Amino acid sequence: MSLKIHAHIVKHASFEILLGQPFGQTALCRIEDLPSGEVEVSVHDPTNIARRVYVPTQPRIRRTMVVKMLSVVNLTSPPLRPEQVIMPHQFPSPPPADPAVLVLKYKQVDKKVRPIPTTLPEEYRSVRCIPEDPLLSLPPLPTHPPNFTPSERLSQERLDELRLNHNNFLWPEELKLVQHVLKVNERALAWTDAEKGRFKDEYFEPVKIPVIKHVPWAQKNLPIPPGILEKVIKLFQEKIAAGVYEPSDSSYRSCWFCVYKKSGDLRIVHNLQPVNAVTICNSGVPPIPDQVIKSMAG
Repeated sequence: MSLKIHAHIVKHASFEILLGQPFGQTALCRIEDLPSGEVEVSVHDPTNIARRVYVPTQPRIRRTMVVKMLSVVNLTSPPLRPEQVIMPHQFPSPPPADPAVLVLKYKQVDKKVRPIPTTLPEEYRSVRCIPEDPLLSLPPLPTHPPNFTPSERLSQERLDELRLNHNNFLWPEELKLVQHVLKVNERALAWTDAEKGRFKDEYFEPVKIPVIKHVPWAQKNLPIPPGILEKVIKLFQEKIAAGVYEPSDSSYRSCWFCVYKKSGDLRIVHNLQPVNAVTICNSGVPPIPDQVIKSMAG
C-alpha cells in the first residue's frame, strides 16, 4: 500500500517520523485500546476500503528534557572534560518572541459597533458650494522665474527634503519655476500640526453628525503612565495650537489612550464606539483613490 502525503523536514527533531492528522485522514487510520492495555493501530487502503493493514506498535519510551547536568566532584580530582559528559538529545530552541507581535490583536467582527441605518434628516446633508473659481485667482507664471529665496515656512532645509530634481529630469529654469510655485503657495504646505489648515466655510460648511435620541455617556478614562505624561501634555498642546482640539463643556466624555508609532512618537487613539452606536449611517462612500489618480495622469 502506497500513500502520498505532505511532509515537513525538521532538523534535530526528537523523532524519526511524526504522523499527524493529514496521514490519519488519507489512510483512514483507526486507533483502538485493547483490554490488555495495548493499542491497536490499523489503516485502510484508500483504493480498497476492504483491505485493512495493522501497524505494529511498541510502548513509548518517555524522555525528559535535561537542561543542565550537575556533577559533584572532589576538589582534588581533575575536572571532567567535555567529551566525558554525556548529554541527552537537545531540542531546538524556539525563535525569540517579538514583543510587538504579542500585544497586537484585531477586533473581531462580531464586536464591531456599526451606525444605525435610518433616514437622514435634511438639515444634516453636506452641501458643497463653489462661490468662485479658485483657478481665476491664481497669479500668472513668470517666463523667467527668480532664484529661490528661503521664507518662513519653506526654508532651504525643507526644500532640500523634497528632492525635486533628484533624477536630474528638470532643466535649471524648470526647477526654478517649480520652486517659485511652491513658495507662492507655501501656505498649502505643512510640516507640523500647527501649520495644517482646514477647508473654508464658504466651500464646505462644518460637518454635523446625525444621531438618534440617546443618553449622554461619561466614560472613565485610562490612567496615563507617568513615563509618558510629559509627552502626552506636549501632544495635547500641539493639537490645541493647531485647532484640532478646543475647550468644551459638553456632557459627553469618551475614553482615549496613546500608542507608539513606528517612529517612536505617540499617537492618540479615541474610542468612538459609543458615537457609532447612536450615529445615523451614511450610505455614501468616497471615490476609489486608484481611479481618481489614474484619471489625473497625463
